[in-house]
Amino acid sequence: MNNFSLKNVKLEDLDLILRWRNTKSAIKYSLSKKRIKLSDHTIWFKRRMMQKPLLFWKLKKNNSDIGFVRLDKNKNYLLGYFIDKKYRNKKYGSLIIKKMLKKKNLKDILRKKNKIFSFKRKNNKKSINALISNKFCKVIEKKEYIKFQYENWK
Repeated sequence: MNNFSLKNVKLEDLDLILRWRNTKSAIKYSLSKKRIKLSDHTIWFKRRMMQKPLLFWKLKKNNSDIGFVRLDKNKNYLLGYFIDKKYRNKKYGSLIIKKMLKKKNLKDILRKKNKIFSFKRKNNKKSINALISNKFCKVIEKKEYIKFQYENWK
């Protein structure tokens, strides 16, 4: 797993992130279940790129883009990630979360609000397993989704 790395997402990744976000599987497992329009995505993405600190990375293997992971700041932090279809079923979801949690200074960035949440649809078993394997705990289970929380800072 040494030839994997997390690289900051850049403005030139706008189209790639939108393409990934609008795949059938991403829509199927998203809470909104809607395609994102280019105009809406462009506004969101440009605002997101200006956030400091930028907590938005691509998982790369050699020169290939595997997926992305991001933390969105709200009251706490919300984890979202995506793995490209051609790289699924290889436990890269678990890997991308693990690499994100090991990012230098992440604990310091999150120290005042050191809770990370993630919401997953109940039928998204692989994402649920990726969270559990990275020490996320189920905190709420609703009809459509499960809310997970990470607080395992050492």
